[in-house]
Amino acid sequence: MAAKRRNPSGPRWQVILEEMRSQNRATIEHVDMIRTSLEQRIDRLDDALGTRATSLEMAFRELTRRFDTLLLLEGRVTAIEKRLG
Repeated sequence: MAAKRRNPSGPRWQVILEEMRSQNRATIEHVDMIRTSLEQRIDRLDDALGTRATSLEMAFRELTRRFDTLLLLEGRVTAIEKRLG
């Protein structure tokens, strides 16, 4: 009875395929970790930006209120100057 010949490339390509799958899993895990990290960073920056935008809006409203008050006072001063003048 003749001995069966095994195809030497069969097991080798299976080993290579499994190694590629393992590397793909490792790559996917790494990419997922980076994605999670970036999402967290974006969320933190979004929160910080939201806080800054709110502060700027409040400051703008206050400056607008003060400017309106100055315009009102300027009008009154002008009216008094006309009466005195």
